[in-house]
Amino acid sequence: MPTTTGDPEAILIHSRLTEDSRVALVTADFALYRSCFHLPNVISTWDGASVFETAADLRRVFDGTLANLAALGVTRYERHPVSANFIDETKIEGIHESLLYARDRMAAPPLIVHTITERIGGRWLVTVGRYDVAATPILRHAFSSGRALTEEEAAKFGWGD
Repeated sequence: MPTTTGDPEAILIHSRLTEDSRVALVTADFALYRSCFHLPNVISTWDGASVFETAADLRRVFDGTLANLAALGVTRYERHPVSANFIDETKIEGIHESLLYARDRMAAPPLIVHTITERIGGRWLVTVGRYDVAATPILRHAFSSGRALTEEEAAKFGWGD
């Protein structure tokens, strides 16, 4: 397992949310998954970015991710925090690596995910996820099912021209 770098408190917060969302996917527990994310939430891949504003929007992402794991024949799902640092007192930038296995082989290339986690209402919640991958057809459908970013949002999150 790789060594995680960064601020120890930020690493602890990032690791907990990374693990909780992984467990939620492995156990198909949408309530646990939902508890990790703030709405609205921005998700992007190389294919583009979408905003998910409601629990129903997030449920489409959850269900699409479960369908993708099933289609790949995933039998083991690992997530390893790579780094986490405070941007300010209420915001953490984190990176984790996801590894998907089908029996004893990799089911897909390792996936690097960049997240922004914010303290909102006294809780740490993921607000942005950038997936360094061209989405599979199943994930492309799920991840693009939100609304498009406004120009203001694109500029805020660094996706503007």
